[in-house]
Amino acid sequence: MAESDNWRTKYWEQITVAMTTKLPDWSHEEEFRLTMNSSITDLGDRSIRKLDYHFEDLEGIIFGIDTPTSEKLRIMKIIEAKCRRDARKDFEFYQAHYSRRVGKVEITKLSLLKFAGL
Repeated sequence: MAESDNWRTKYWEQITVAMTTKLPDWSHEEEFRLTMNSSITDLGDRSIRKLDYHFEDLEGIIFGIDTPTSEKLRIMKIIEAKCRRDARKDFEFYQAHYSRRVGKVEITKLSLLKFAGL
């Protein structure tokens, strides 16, 4: 029993570190992380995992390396509608990519992307 308890304690310590530790490549970001543990409640319903935010607090979106183009376009259309609704012209999109030259993930601003009429 003690061995099982020891394993469980180490497991949750490692999970906590993995969820709350930021890689050096992302250290410039000012973000907050919320973690939810499915052993407390059933997280199968996506609606209970969604949180509200103020759109004006969001400066931009960084697309991950493996984000499919179809998802990027879907997200961009949502953001375009929100920008038009709020008359925002300052929202930015970025793309993460692995740079072999420097051996780490880099972020590139998608500067050619502009919403027409804004």
